[in-house]
Amino acid sequence: MKLNKTLSAGTVMMALGVTQAAFANENVILAQIGPTNFATIHQSEESAVNGATTIEVAQLSYGEGNLTDIRLDKSNQAAIVVEQKGDGNIALLQVGLVEQSDSNNIIVGQEGDQNKLEGMFEGGGNTLSLYQLDGSQDNTLILVGIGQGNTINLSQLEGSQVNMLTLMGFGSDNQVDILQGENENNVEVSLFGDSNNIAISQDGEQGNNLVNITIVGHDHNIDISQDGSGNQIRGMEEGATLLVEADSLVLDILQSGNDNIFEGENFNSSNVIDVTQDGINNYAAVTQGFTGTIGGVEVIEPAIPQ
Repeated sequence: MKLNKTLSAGTVMMALGVTQAAFANENVILAQIGPTNFATIHQSEESAVNGATTIEVAQLSYGEGNLTDIRLDKSNQAAIVVEQKGDGNIALLQVGLVEQSDSNNIIVGQEGDQNKLEGMFEGGGNTLSLYQLDGSQDNTLILVGIGQGNTINLSQLEGSQVNMLTLMGFGSDNQVDILQGENENNVEVSLFGDSNNIAISQDGEQGNNLVNITIVGHDHNIDISQDGSGNQIRGMEEGATLLVEADSLVLDILQSGNDNIFEGENFNSSNVIDVTQDGINNYAAVTQGFTGTIGGVEVIEPAIPQ
């Protein structure tokens, strides 16, 4: 039998929570309207969330200062959806930190400014879509993931600017797509494992975006593209270069615009690095070690009218 739990409130300083030994074939729905609401869903390590379970949290009407806290110690094949609209909201998500959790579909969305989204998960075959949209700025998105065969989509789009996105990944055969729109956004990525694919795109007319990245492991494919001027791709330490301690890595860099910077260090073997810069006053430097290959550093200067 499928059980539906629906709770709603429109009162300031309202706290709603579900703490349960196990969820199975159930729908758990928390809906809140207004500011300063708290929604928590905790599932203990003695049980599991299994099969055909849907967990939804909606904090709407552009309220401010709301908190959603979901902690599932073990979860398999569940659908988890969190939606927050407003400013200064916080969404916390922990899945599988006690026991590996597999094949979950997780969507977390925030619309507004100065929001914070933090996620941690361990498992395989999960799909995570985390986004901050609609004119958002000064937002923070942090994800730490451990596992294999996961699909991860991270987005800060539609007018977003001055945002921070951090990903730390441990595992193999994962697919990661990171999208940022507009200007003055930062991405920090630390990737440890084998055979991961990651694509990072920063689109904005003005630019001034930054990618800090450290790559360790084997057989990764990394694509980074930036539009606009004054963009940088570097390593994690201030003033450092992009750090590659990986074997059989394919790294493609595209920077379109002016006054962009790419600096990379390639320490291990059999890596291929291709860099294309389209514009003027750009700078690219790659330090090659061992038996890797610098596929090419291409600088495209626009034609000067006669």
